[in-house]
Amino acid sequence: MAKKNKSKGVSTKTSNSNLPSNSSPSKKKTTGKLSSESTSPTVTEQVAALPIADQQFHAKITVTLPTTAYFKKESYVSQIIDTLHTYNMCIILNALNSTEITSMMLNYDQLLDLNGVTAIGEKDASKRSGTRFYNCRCQQGPKCGFKGWRDGAENVRSVYEPSNNSVWRDVIDRMGIPHIARVEMVTGHSGCRAQGWHVDALRGVTAIFAMTDIDTQKGPTEINFMEAFTSLDLRKGKCKNGLGAGNVDKTFAAMPKGALVMFNANCVHRGTANLSKVDRPVLVLDCSADCGMVGK
Repeated sequence: MAKKNKSKGVSTKTSNSNLPSNSSPSKKKTTGKLSSESTSPTVTEQVAALPIADQQFHAKITVTLPTTAYFKKESYVSQIIDTLHTYNMCIILNALNSTEITSMMLNYDQLLDLNGVTAIGEKDASKRSGTRFYNCRCQQGPKCGFKGWRDGAENVRSVYEPSNNSVWRDVIDRMGIPHIARVEMVTGHSGCRAQGWHVDALRGVTAIFAMTDIDTQKGPTEINFMEAFTSLDLRKGKCKNGLGAGNVDKTFAAMPKGALVMFNANCVHRGTANLSKVDRPVLVLDCSADCGMVGK
């Protein structure tokens, strides 16, 4: 369990709710590469508003990809997988570049339909809308009758499909969970309230790409490690006591634009309230065991 930092008078235990609306990101800039082995509190600007313990936890789980066009992926893939097995969560910086984000957002704008006639743009009472790009036949969401890629989603599909720099695809392939059940842009509109706590799958990984900077005001995903969850290690059963001494009980996936958070899909989590004046779109992928294996 996390303890209070008496010297600074700051509680290092994550709150059960969103941070106060008057909390704002620090202007402190990130310096140097963040490694999953690091315990330094030096984190991205979006993380700087989190409690100290959360900042230190983010430093442990963050992997920074090179921004060059091509690089050797093997060491980064191994680092991400090791981080996921250790902490059930990993944040990957530079997962998408600005060109890819612009291309994907163009598809989103073209397909968005807030009239709710189709699953594209269906908006619920919490002020969220979802643009479903890909739908496996195992998905039975409301009004999602299509199977495979939706017409008009070519830009998202080109980024989603394997490429020289698609580290996340190598991660899920090597972990034995290459089945993608859903690809969807989920936008938490300004003023949306927090989602209910939920899990995405019995076993697998949820991948969320940040289409914009996500600080504490915009409603980052919150993950609760104290609720029992299935281990990512097939040789192990349920994890019932969180992540162990020295780590947080809950944390927010605050991250900059273009970053990716991958976490155990069986961990209880939720999208928190968007307290900012701008929308917060994220691209969500459900990566799980083959749909024929679900429930076994």
